[in-house]
Amino acid sequence: MHLSVRVEGTRLGHMAIFQCPIGFYVSGEANLTCQASDYTMFHHFTDRCL
Repeated sequence: MHLSVRVEGTRLGHMAIFQCPIGFYVSGEANLTCQASDYTMFHHFTDRCL
């Protein structure tokens, strides 16, 4: 199934929100927060809808 993502922005603290079609659920974290590392990024991307 198609996994969609809405990204609030590209700065530290912004969120990526993952959603699946009705009747399916996100495998993993549905919301990720942009964290600091060597460069600012989202870690641990959710992989799919189940």
